[in-house]
Amino acid sequence: MEVAGADVESRIPELKELQRVACWLAQRFWSEANAGNISVRLTDPPADIAQREGGSPVQMPIAFPELAGQHFLVTGAGKRMRDIIHDLEGNVGLIRILPGGEAYTCLWGVSRVTSEFPAHSAIHQVLLAERPDHKAIVHTHPPGLAALTHLAQFKDAETLSEVLFRMHPETSYFLFKQLAYLPYMVPGSVELGRATAEVLRVCKATLWDKHGVVAIGETMSRALDWIEILEKAAQIYWLVASSGQQPVGLTDQQIEAMLKAYGLAG
Repeated sequence: MEVAGADVESRIPELKELQRVACWLAQRFWSEANAGNISVRLTDPPADIAQREGGSPVQMPIAFPELAGQHFLVTGAGKRMRDIIHDLEGNVGLIRILPGGEAYTCLWGVSRVTSEFPAHSAIHQVLLAERPDHKAIVHTHPPGLAALTHLAQFKDAETLSEVLFRMHPETSYFLFKQLAYLPYMVPGSVELGRATAEVLRVCKATLWDKHGVVAIGETMSRALDWIEILEKAAQIYWLVASSGQQPVGLTDQQIEAMLKAYGLAG
């Protein structure tokens, strides 16, 4: 039986959260045109919706067998974040991964999801096995962070963390030892997805060289939190650098004192 769009939207609260996050990305100009994507694994979708037959199967480039039977909300292929604000059903898909993990079927919304879903799937497969409370992935293009990766001196996680964590106390508080970096790979490729999944076994976010950032969280809003914090640190760096001065940053002693005060040292 066909499920009305309004009924789905009222019964799956994650849809409204996805809409809010997409709105914020659009307002920040972090997701230009159809850039950026969001996915979230649903742990308890309404049974009558989850058990729908769905549309024609959409094959994926490789199989993700551990995801078989899982349900996801995913932004659609070629869709704009700014359009999600006004039309969820026309820009987001509710999908189920089919047996074997080689394809998915759409139960509601768009028939094809973002071309970067294979990368998301590689990440979700690891998260489901090792960090099951982390269900959400947000990918976007904050300019301050992307610009940093165009500088030759910022080509590893240690150097990037060294700079970003000194720009603002909250960066260390929330993301101490939680930032990764990956060299440039073809966007949407399985290779990029696998590499991202590997670093997100232990981190909360990773920068993609000359591209953008991917963050994970228990919710989409939490994943967005990490991106906001990192981008704020990058913007502070660029604001100081644009004055012709080298940012001084927090000292080792200041960072250590803050981490110790909040029980984060060690």
